[in-house]
Amino acid sequence: MERGQLINSVIKKVVKKDRTLVEVALKKMTTEELMLFKKTVDAKFKKPSVALLLGIINLDRFYLKESQAFLKFITFGGFLVWTILDLFTVRKRTRILNSEMLVRELSLFQFATKI
Repeated sequence: MERGQLINSVIKKVVKKDRTLVEVALKKMTTEELMLFKKTVDAKFKKPSVALLLGIINLDRFYLKESQAFLKFITFGGFLVWTILDLFTVRKRTRILNSEMLVRELSLFQFATKI
């Protein structure tokens, strides 16, 4: 995979507000660093489709490591109201979580390469 494709494959996973920051940081990396970073991030990404399927049985918040997971589970999804609402929002919440994780990993990766 060429350098431009690597950068684009990472950038498309980021929410719009973080794209410029991520793009600038990725362009400063060498191709080897970029490939290593992409491999690291891909391993930690949560899949929106998996979160959606788990949402049907009220386990999506455990998968996304959200604090209300246990409460949602023991109340049967807030008597199904919470479950229905989450089915409409789980994909967006997953994308936001992945974007935040990518930005966090990028700052850690930049720090580690400076040492």
